[in-house]
Amino acid sequence: MTSTRHGWIRFPYGDALALFVGVGLLCLGGCSDNQGVVAHGSGGAMGNGGSVGMGGSVGTGGSLGSGGVVGTGGVVGTGGVVGTGGANTGTGGTATGSGGSMTDTGGATTGSGGRTTGTGGTAGGPGGSTTGSGGGGGMTGNGGSPDGGPGGARDAATDISVGGQGGTGGTAGGTGGTGGMIGTGGSTGTSTKSNGCGKTATRLDAKTQQTMSVGGTTRYYLTYVPTNYDPNTPLPMVFALHGMNMNNWWAANDASGFKLIEASGNKAILVYPQGTGAAPGTTSQWGGITSSWSPGVTGADDKFIDALLTAMEDTYCVDTSRIFVTGFSMGGWMTDNFACDHAKVFRAFAPVAGWGPGDMNTGHGSKPSCSDTSVTVPIIITQGSADTTVTPVNGENSRDFWIAQNGCAAITTPYNNSGSATCVAATGCKTGAVSWCTHNGGHMVPGNAGTYIWSFFNSLN
Repeated sequence: MTSTRHGWIRFPYGDALALFVGVGLLCLGGCSDNQGVVAHGSGGAMGNGGSVGMGGSVGTGGSLGSGGVVGTGGVVGTGGVVGTGGANTGTGGTATGSGGSMTDTGGATTGSGGRTTGTGGTAGGPGGSTTGSGGGGGMTGNGGSPDGGPGGARDAATDISVGGQGGTGGTAGGTGGTGGMIGTGGSTGTSTKSNGCGKTATRLDAKTQQTMSVGGTTRYYLTYVPTNYDPNTPLPMVFALHGMNMNNWWAANDASGFKLIEASGNKAILVYPQGTGAAPGTTSQWGGITSSWSPGVTGADDKFIDALLTAMEDTYCVDTSRIFVTGFSMGGWMTDNFACDHAKVFRAFAPVAGWGPGDMNTGHGSKPSCSDTSVTVPIIITQGSADTTVTPVNGENSRDFWIAQNGCAAITTPYNNSGSATCVAATGCKTGAVSWCTHNGGHMVPGNAGTYIWSFFNSLN
């Protein structure tokens, strides 16, 4: 994060201070705060509030918040005694924009330093909304240019606005009216941009196996980066897991796979990890390779996924609030288990012909369970009515488990008698969401799965 410092402009006190004291004493006889603004409105238009003190010699908006010690901001306009230009440290100005806003401090002659704009940053993320109200410590203070004044610098690398020096504290408000010297207009909100934003990166097309070492073991993965990739625009990211004795090439490129490249329409970064076992190669494998997944937060596969996720975030511009995972068969089981122990990492989950969560040995999920009994997640589950590997009852057990976890009403809709799956959303969910997608096929990924899975993911902000 880059912060820009600005020097304070000092003006001589002279006759202007006498004028400030005189007006202030009149206000002690009954002026309201806003009357102070009307009396001199120059408290802010140019940030020099009557060319008296520019918020005191320091105007630090939060150092003492007593704004009247030097500029008699208290004696005259309680420039700091009430409007503690930053007593709450002015987080982006949101809480501290009262550097004078409560009393139009900076001495009744000035008003509230930056209140007219004081926008601590034009794009401060959720914490600063579109402005971050960079602190108003006196009607204009130099804190409030349209781009955030002295406090409104915008860090291009993180897109977090630094909005807090905002308003130079009510020009006659003594040391108090700077409205949030420390405030970071958006830093209290969480940026959804990953560390890779702003970095030049190689675009990959899911055709070349990439490797990384995790725990001394070489692990493989494929990545698809949209053809129109912009390193300054954060994108959702989807992890897609193959089934047992299959490979990531099948998941990414086979017509019987997820077909997420086509479905996502260049609007997401797609990651295809390879499970534990043999090297995946560059041809589609279903049964011709040894590979598997084993869930568990301390297990090798979980550590691989965690390391891969970090590497992707460091390399590409990822919206960290919109990372999803889907999986087929054993990859679907892995996906269900991620819903239990990675609910704060992934935004939503899409098991296809999967089961669980829980131990694989309990009849392919006859008794789903989570170690975190309170977990709730958005999840979309796909099951074929003719599947003899992961049977309908296994899928139904998983569905009913997540319905109960999310507090939804039961789904009683019959299986869809078509090769293309149709989905039914559970109603009445207290938290999370559950959709149930069925088709009349066997152990397979239905042809339209990529489309409705991406639609489900993309609907979640």
